[in-house]
Amino acid sequence: DLPELNFLVEGYPDTSFIPKTLLYVDYRAKAQGIAIHLRQQLGKTPAVDGISAKEIESTIGVYSSIIPPPIRDHLFKRFRKGEVRILVCTDACGMGMDIHNVERVVQFGITESLTISDLVQRIGRCARGKDINGAAFIFIQEKYIYVDR
Repeated sequence: DLPELNFLVEGYPDTSFIPKTLLYVDYRAKAQGIAIHLRQQLGKTPAVDGISAKEIESTIGVYSSIIPPPIRDHLFKRFRKGEVRILVCTDACGMGMDIHNVERVVQFGITESLTISDLVQRIGRCARGKDINGAAFIFIQEKYIYVDR
């Protein structure tokens, strides 16, 4: 199911053109796996021709409770400045995080513990700044979709 996320890194002339994105998942291991996948996809695009593996890795960060607070703070500052373009995060990136120029928010998968207020809080992080347009994407697993026929 991870190829569904390739659009987040494909088609940009340079990594600086990748819209600032918060990508929410509900498990730390999944956050790591998604970051690895997106870095691999980014490495296959013409946008990264000539840049180092370290630069590719630093374009996509992972923010979760398992990461020590000083490292999380540093990562968040780099995201705020635009050095990190995609932040794959768990709910550790929650209340009190105010960034005005997030252009995309992605909720990748839902769980039974995810509430509507959690979803509204996460999506509400998009396009907070003046003159910023944004988009929110919610990927829902098939098992949660009910069609009344």
